[in-house]
Amino acid sequence: MLGMTNSTTTPSRFRFGFMVPLLGIALVLALACNTAKPRAAADDNFRGIANVHDAPKQIDVPKATPRAKYVFLFIGDGMGANHVRLAELYQQQTVPSMREAQMVFSTFPIRTFATTHSLNSDITDSAAAGTALATGHKVDNGVVGKDMQTDTPLTTIAEKAHRRGMKVGILSSVSIDHATPACFFAHQNNRSMYYEIAMSLGKSGFAFFGGGGFKFPRGPNGISADAFDAARSDGYTLIQSAEALQALPGHVDKLFVMHPALQSEGEMPWAMEADTYLRMPLADIVAKAIEQLDGKNGFFMMVEAGKIDWASHENDGAAALHEVLAFNNAIQQAVAFYRRHTDETLIVVTADHETGGLGLGNNTIPMTLRVPLLKYQKLALGTLAAAIDDQLGSGASFEKAMAFITRVTGLGDKQKGLGLTAAEQQRLELAYQAMTRANLAVPTPLLGYGNTKGRFGNLAAVAVDLLNQKAGIGWSSLSHTAAPVPVYAIGAASNRFDTPLDNTDIPKQMAKAMGW
Repeated sequence: MLGMTNSTTTPSRFRFGFMVPLLGIALVLALACNTAKPRAAADDNFRGIANVHDAPKQIDVPKATPRAKYVFLFIGDGMGANHVRLAELYQQQTVPSMREAQMVFSTFPIRTFATTHSLNSDITDSAAAGTALATGHKVDNGVVGKDMQTDTPLTTIAEKAHRRGMKVGILSSVSIDHATPACFFAHQNNRSMYYEIAMSLGKSGFAFFGGGGFKFPRGPNGISADAFDAARSDGYTLIQSAEALQALPGHVDKLFVMHPALQSEGEMPWAMEADTYLRMPLADIVAKAIEQLDGKNGFFMMVEAGKIDWASHENDGAAALHEVLAFNNAIQQAVAFYRRHTDETLIVVTADHETGGLGLGNNTIPMTLRVPLLKYQKLALGTLAAAIDDQLGSGASFEKAMAFITRVTGLGDKQKGLGLTAAEQQRLELAYQAMTRANLAVPTPLLGYGNTKGRFGNLAAVAVDLLNQKAGIGWSSLSHTAAPVPVYAIGAASNRFDTPLDNTDIPKQMAKAMGW
């Protein structure tokens, strides 16, 4: 089974009872519990409390089948349960009911959680978590698809599928040599070996890569052989426009589809910045991947929404929720395919870890959420910061910088419910001063932040933080957390996920679902 070792501890089943004052009644209850027939577990290795809900009417759930022919694994990088809920609360402002605001994967009949610790840390990084999801093995943080004790590659579920004649697709909204996608086709000592990972892409023989490009296509120094040329030499057709994608004549043996407006690190644009993102959204690339991979032997597809994590590292609530919405749109493509092949399709949606410690509620406006206020933010924090830097480089006054911030975030507009208090105005002014006067000592308590990532001296970050506070959301970290992540499943053999899980269990159960 993918060469996996038993490196995790399976959650145990806990039983709770009630104390009653009468011994006779207690005895009767005890006998009833002992004689009740326990519900069968999906597998002998998994004995936990299931978290199952009836499937909604709009999705037809097939009877259990012995084998999944078409398998989708969707990974929301950094996506915790509160990220999903935030997106649904935001969505609720445009639909008549909370049910209609749900993400499509929230309606799947199997909903549970998975632990994410790595081999050497309670808090994982994306490489160790990606390796666990791809191979079923725990590794140290930073390692991509290798057993470092024996210095040998760990076989991934994608490689296993490819060797069995299934077509394989690997997609991501960030660069395809980034940690999570890399874990399904590469084997390196460290995730930072982007160039080596990129050069190994073509050797995989997988039928489809899509979304982002390469972070360092000519190596970190820009002088090495081009990784894109290497992919072409390995037989890949490279596409980087919506027009060329639509004009493809049927099936292409090996296809690498990149967004036409890739950003500085080879990633797709922010979903909230729709003018660039919508030239070729992740959903369109997933749809093309399904078209290219569909065949008599079935397929395995991994799709990562990588920028949920990026937004959460910046504690940018608006950007994060829009990435979740774009992720949901991509999953809708798989659900449409599932409806045509209900007896043979398995869809699993999860995350590699939670990022940011996102909380729905804060001390600024206790017991209150005003999530719709996030609709006024039009730029992700990184884009906003770059725009403000340009303005300040041109000598913009605080008033001019604030006029721009108000225009793209709503912050400071009383009619939108985003007026500023005197203390909030002071925090923004101090951040402006910190950016324009190199030697100014800024009193951190007034700004309300530690010096993590230079945040208190970043006018864009202070503005986004204030908007988050007014919306009622909070963050506990600028990094990953140890929070369990949600797991959703539907389709053939999805009952195998009907239990609390560790991330290493997910590829093992997918393999069993495929009859391996």
